[in-house]
Amino acid sequence: RFNAWIESYSGKSASVNVPASVGDCDMVGIDNNCFSFNKTLKTIVVPKGIAEIGSSAFLGCTALTSVSLPSTLTKINFWAFKNCTSLSILSIPSSVVSIGDNAFDNCLWYTNQSDGIVYAGKVAYKYKGKLADNSSVTIKSGTVSIADYAFTDQKLTSVTLPSSLVSIGEQAFSYTNLKL
Repeated sequence: RFNAWIESYSGKSASVNVPASVGDCDMVGIDNNCFSFNKTLKTIVVPKGIAEIGSSAFLGCTALTSVSLPSTLTKINFWAFKNCTSLSILSIPSSVVSIGDNAFDNCLWYTNQSDGIVYAGKVAYKYKGKLADNSSVTIKSGTVSIADYAFTDQKLTSVTLPSSLVSIGEQAFSYTNLKL
């Protein structure tokens, strides 16, 4: 058997069930820009076996309201769901260990999150809101990674990291007041 990625979708269906396999190919990823700017897509079911969602895969899918993600998913790349302004039903599995910059920006799901550290799966995705001067944050136990740009431009002076942490994303603490 071979591994393959879903490269593009040009259909107009409101609901899509991504196939787990096509012929001799097992689907392992959704490629960059695959569904981007699709204005009719409302719900999508991503099957078990998919491990990665590419950059801008669903960018600008403004009608998208619900996404079902599998327990095999480990990586969501930058801008994957950016500007999915109606996306409110989204459960990110604990298998996800990497999330790119602005993956959920301008999504109803993110807008509805409380101010503070927003967690997605086992990832500290982003700090929502603004920290006061000389602030400290504690990343919760069980967190395995901090997303790219997660705390950029925050007024942090200290961070407590859990022993479970294995990676810190690009520019995660850029333009803060942290001192090494």
